[in-house]
Parts: sequence; C-alpha cells; structure tokens
Amino acid sequence: MTEELLKIFDQNRKTPLEDRMNRTINSFENMFSLFLEVTEIIDNKLNSLQDQIDSLETRFNTLEKSITKKQLTTITSVPAPAPTIKKENTDNPSRAVLNELRDLFEKNKKNKEEE
Repeated sequence: MTEELLKIFDQNRKTPLEDRMNRTINSFENMFSLFLEVTEIIDNKLNSLQDQIDSLETRFNTLEKSITKKQLTTITSVPAPAPTIKKENTDNPSRAVLNELRDLFEKNKKNKEEE
C-alpha cells in the first residue's frame, strides 16, 4: 500500500503543473455540481413536504366544516397551523426548516416547564 502511494506521489511530481491544475479544477467542478444536485434534491423534497402539509391542512379543514355542519360534535380548540416556510427565509428553505424546528423545540420546552 505504501509503495502504491509513493508511486502515485512520484507520478504526480512528474506530471506537468498544468495537468495537475486541470485535474484539481475538474475535481472542484464535480464537487460543486454534486453540491448543487444535493441542494436541488433537498429543495424539491421540502416543496413536496410543504405540499403534503397543505393538502392535509385542507382535508382537515374540510372535515372540520363537515362535522360542524352536521353538528355531530363541536370542536373546542383549533389545532395549531401547519409549519410553513417563513417569508424571510424563502431564499434558503433548509435554514427555514431548521429555524422552525428550533422554534418548535423551544416552544415544547416552555410548555413542559409550565406543567
């Protein structure tokens, strides 16, 4: 294994500087394109989750109206609205999700302390 590494280092020393620079640049371009793909995947997943939350909220509101109209039971408390991406964080949805999670944990902690 050590001999193989030494051979690679030796070959790198013998290659021209321009070739090494081009390989390094290609490596950075590949890493950056992977980073962009990952962020796009995350954004798409967040948008999908937001659509699912919106759909569930709509279904819940429809059920609530149906129950109220039929007067089967009354709902005494309205559930908390679904978490949404705050308007100031639309440029960075992943940061918005992290902030929402932090806010939820802090709220939960306060509720436990009050009990």
